[in-house]
Amino acid sequence: MIDVWTVSALVLCYLLVLFALVFWADKRYKGQQQHPLIYSLALGVHCTSWAFFGTTKEATQYGWAFVSTYLGVILVFLFAHPVLRKISLLCHQHQVSSLADFISLRFKNPIYWRP
Repeated sequence: MIDVWTVSALVLCYLLVLFALVFWADKRYKGQQQHPLIYSLALGVHCTSWAFFGTTKEATQYGWAFVSTYLGVILVFLFAHPVLRKISLLCHQHQVSSLADFISLRFKNPIYWRP
């Protein structure tokens, strides 16, 4: 069994490395577009922590109910690429950065929302 102090030290070291990486990237790419590697690492950390705390708890309480969390994301990225691409192009074209702005885009210009 791993000692609590060992796990605490490992978590602290991990957080320090992440902080150092973000600090370095922030200083290096100040005022420029975000570097894809740093964005990927940040997204990976976010998704890993969300998956650990969210789906692990869900799996312990409900059994196989956590599969829908991953299955939904996999199906969207496999089969909904044209829809995601259209949304991405609209957001980039109109400089939309939030869900509220994206929804309000429909009321500003209804041509983008054909049935």
